[in-house]
Amino acid sequence: MGRNWGVSNSGICTLPTGGLKALEIALLNRRKDKATKLPLMHHSGREIQYCSRAYVGLLEKRNVTISMSRASYQNPVAERINGILKSELLRDAYPTHDEALAAIEHAIYIYNNERPHRSVDMMTPAEAHKKTGPIKKRWRTNSRRRKSAENVENLNII
Repeated sequence: MGRNWGVSNSGICTLPTGGLKALEIALLNRRKDKATKLPLMHHSGREIQYCSRAYVGLLEKRNVTISMSRASYQNPVAERINGILKSELLRDAYPTHDEALAAIEHAIYIYNNERPHRSVDMMTPAEAHKKTGPIKKRWRTNSRRRKSAENVENLNII
């Protein structure tokens, strides 16, 4: 479930501070959610914002397991969320930064609260987040998904 995000209003990389701020907000929101008692894993790519001392230090301080992938197919959940947001819910460009922020916020709300997902038994992510126990997955089986799953299974990640 996509819960916290950030967008810079310039092309200049302001990270790791922007990413660190988003992580702090995510961890704070998680602490407020009393229903969440499960261990937390942070899966990311190896970009600079996720490897900085401050970012990694905050994850370690909060006892968050760190998982870093080498390629996008190693984090299919995040790639799927980004793909749905880009292909179904967002336009390619917005006239202003504020309009882009509002559109992203609205798209994430729809994704989490209104759009049912096959991966969580046709519930919304918000509904699935409140459930306990196993949730039936209703994915369509296709050769691309099988091949992708085989690729992930055959990786030797150190």
